[in-house]
Amino acid sequence: MGIFQRIHYETMLDSERERIRHIFIKTNQILAQHYFQENNYPQCFEHYEITLDKDPYEEDIYFDYLEILLQ
Repeated sequence: MGIFQRIHYETMLDSERERIRHIFIKTNQILAQHYFQENNYPQCFEHYEITLDKDPYEEDIYFDYLEILLQ
């Protein structure tokens, strides 16, 4: 495998990894909101914490989490 093929492959993996990361974050956010509406707070908090463990720089998740904690 030449260097050009390897670079293209790694670039493709990076974009796919980012796409899957975004799906993971959005899915956990939706689940957390669902559990909050169902008054299942332990599950709600668990989904926010799992997401923040995987991506501690996701500001939208922090804002949602704090908003729920303050209610």
